Amino acid sequence: MPTDPPSGSVKEEARIRALQRTGLLDSPPEEIFDCLTRLAAKTLGVPVALLSLVDSDRQFFKSQTGLPPEWAGKRETPLSYSFCQYVVASDQPLVVSNAHELPLVCDNLAVRDLNVTAYAGVPLMTADGRTLGSFCAIDVKPRNWTARDLEILHTLADQAMIEINLRLRLGELQDDLETFRHSIEKQTLVARQNVHDLRTPATAIMLGLEAVEAAGPLNKEQRQFLELAKANTHSLRILVNELLEADSSLTLETCSAMELVERALDQITPLADRARITITLNRVISRAVTLQADKDALVRVLVNLLANAIKFTPTGRGVTVEVEEAIDDPVIRFSVNDEGIGIAPQDLPQLFQDGGRLDHHASPEFSSGIGLAYCKRVVEAHGGRIDLRSRLGFGSSFSFVIPLAIETGAES
Repeated sequence: MPTDPPSGSVKEEARIRALQRTGLLDSPPEEIFDCLTRLAAKTLGVPVALLSLVDSDRQFFKSQTGLPPEWAGKRETPLSYSFCQYVVASDQPLVVSNAHELPLVCDNLAVRDLNVTAYAGVPLMTADGRTLGSFCAIDVKPRNWTARDLEILHTLADQAMIEINLRLRLGELQDDLETFRHSIEKQTLVARQNVHDLRTPATAIMLGLEAVEAAGPLNKEQRQFLELAKANTHSLRILVNELLEADSSLTLETCSAMELVERALDQITPLADRARITITLNRVISRAVTLQADKDALVRVLVNLLANAIKFTPTGRGVTVEVEEAIDDPVIRFSVNDEGIGIAPQDLPQLFQDGGRLDHHASPEFSSGIGLAYCKRVVEAHGGRIDLRSRLGFGSSFSFVIPLAIETGAES
């Protein structure tokens, strides 16, 4: 049991970062945690039980039962009211039978204002050994805590940490996925640029060969070499063009428009949850409405647009997805609308070009800009079009239409 004031470990940067990565700070109550604090209060026969997360200057109650209404509504206190900070500082349980008699906490404001007299708290510790807070029980009268009491608290804390560690791992996987996606997009952009760069020398070689041919008579052997060089250069130009257009080829099949949206939402929802962005699905059409499309390509288009919307929307705001069948045109319109930072008018023309980025201040290492260019190529390869409306400071709306029937030479 700690006997000294909390050390600087409460403010340790790595611990604070781990706490922030959980996404639990300032988040609403959740039944998965509330049932644990209720169970603790009932099993131990105490008026108050808390799942307390200790930040650098406050403790936030992710779950609580039994606090007075004015404190239950705030769901946090300064550290001057915190016993849980000592659990974090020591990475050990804190057991207090009578706070009035213990120098460590007798002057704590929770004793005076919340009538905290007996306290038992155990660490909420991550898989890599960082204590995020305390799972604790509180009594308003002196109490001699038993080994069984602490065993119950440890068991409930372990249950809470199973869920918290899963969320931390999910966050790590999302980060890894984002890093991998950006890496692939960067490699793709570099490859496209390299292939594009081959066009100019290939054209120059062909012009040079034509100039040689026009310069004067050639003997038989020279003519043979010239024709061979022209044929190889022509083949090179065809290969370059095919490489540049390769990512626009489609594999068409009949699919439900709503299925495309649902698949995209399945992929993007964990990212939205982690960013605390609400995604709302509006103007839903019947699942019976189908179109001929490359399902994987269109799902990737939707995921790219949703990921951009989430990235540039502040926490607490929303993203709306709309799917509708046009009344006077045989097309399906898909829209992704955000309440984000918006896009400056001067940045709009370059967004759908290779290398164009929503944030022109972003590092190219993390913002390749190929995403929107890819979206444009896929939509146009389906015979559709993609549009953008944006107002700086108010948000953006990306929409694209896909014909119900596609006339294309793509393989099906």
